[in-house]
Amino acid sequence: MAIALAQQSSRLLYRADRIEGGGWNVWRPPAMTDPSSRIVRAGEGDVAMEAEFHRRGLKHVEGGGGLTTQYTELFPEMPIADGTALATFTTEGALIPAPQPYFPPHYWLAGRALRIVARGVLGTTSAPTFTWAARLGTYPAVVGSTALATSAALTGGTTVTNAVWRWTLDLMCRASGASGSIQTCGDIFSPKGFASPFGGTLPDLSATWTATFDTTTALGLWLGVACNTSNSLNTVTMKQLLVLGLN
Repeated sequence: MAIALAQQSSRLLYRADRIEGGGWNVWRPPAMTDPSSRIVRAGEGDVAMEAEFHRRGLKHVEGGGGLTTQYTELFPEMPIADGTALATFTTEGALIPAPQPYFPPHYWLAGRALRIVARGVLGTTSAPTFTWAARLGTYPAVVGSTALATSAALTGGTTVTNAVWRWTLDLMCRASGASGSIQTCGDIFSPKGFASPFGGTLPDLSATWTATFDTTTALGLWLGVACNTSNSLNTVTMKQLLVLGLN
């Protein structure tokens, strides 16, 4: 039996394989089959294994038959600091600070879904427009990678400071593999930061909700925004990021 595990104080994701006749092997990336990456000895009994799970702060997430590896939908290491304040910019800039959330190889299986919730503040002068984009790319080089979804150019208020925005995205894997498919839909709102109707959807006026990705590789998450007018008062900062497993 394989059990998916996560250690909440580290970026590492784990796998545990039940050995025929008793005992366990627990592995960690990047070398999931390299003996040097094994952190628990083979042949340990169930009681010893449970104690080891507890000692390492590991959490059972799901079980499966055979020796099939299953990755947890939890993201043990997430950014807890504010992102860099984007200002005097026009090209798409990164909202997420380090550490960059990522999905290990084969994480995306058909039917797997998660929700991304980002929150922050923005400032404006002279009603600029902001275009928001969510992307996945080969980890860690995600800049300029394939878009999951992009908003329309959303008009900001005439003069605002520290207006709160909220961005929600739901992702669902339609197909896995080298030509995998991920469907994305969401919205972004800022009642005091945007002009009426105070938000927009991602994607915008598009019948295409899916994009193609190689789900057999590690994929990093990028959230970014571009501004049509470069001014030090046109600013966007991400202050909170949540990644929630749905199914």
